[in-house]
Amino acid sequence: MRSMFAEPAERMADYVAGRYGPPAFIRRQLEVDGAWDALVARTQSEREKLLFSVRIASRAAETALGLPQGNSLDASLEQVRRAAAPLAPSQVSYEIRAAVAELARAVAQFNRRWQVVARAIDLRPLNRLREDYNKYFLVEKEAALRSAEVARMGYRPMRPATLADILEIAPPLTPLPAWESLRARNVGLWDVIVLIGVSYAIMVFGVLSLANGKHQYAACCTLVVNVYLLFNILRRKK
Repeated sequence: MRSMFAEPAERMADYVAGRYGPPAFIRRQLEVDGAWDALVARTQSEREKLLFSVRIASRAAETALGLPQGNSLDASLEQVRRAAAPLAPSQVSYEIRAAVAELARAVAQFNRRWQVVARAIDLRPLNRLREDYNKYFLVEKEAALRSAEVARMGYRPMRPATLADILEIAPPLTPLPAWESLRARNVGLWDVIVLIGVSYAIMVFGVLSLANGKHQYAACCTLVVNVYLLFNILRRKK
């Protein structure tokens, strides 16, 4: 606020600014900056939603490796990566191999999904504001300051935002390729149907063989069922 003894023109400038707000070039700057800040916030929020399964897998891997819980996801991933780097996946316990492999799978899945989400982010509204900024900012600033030289001080045109900018503020995660291919195999619905169907058929054949007095066939069928069940259990741990 200027003194009451200020020049009338200066007091009039303060009156206009107070009544009508900041000049157009400042409003334009605030608008384009606000649009970018809002985009960053939305992007990071979307990324956080997709990181849920990675956080769970990271905690499990830390527990399996006997590591302390990291203060952040980045810290957790980094210490798991350092601890797992010198280990040979085929020479560690199943618990460690399964936990780190599950984390590797979660990281790879997040990276695939994040690429899809990042590419779908609409940058056109922000880029329209940046384009208008490049067209009108200097004109509006020069009109307000009445000096082209002063208006150009510190001015830099804004380039269009791209996918690279999105991936810079919300980057993908560093993968664990050596462990990803060793992830524990999950049993699906088709596995269960086949397992039940084959087991049932063999057991029926065994019961019929036993009823007909063919004990050797019944014993053979029992052995086949046990071997088949054992094979599926071991297959899950590969």
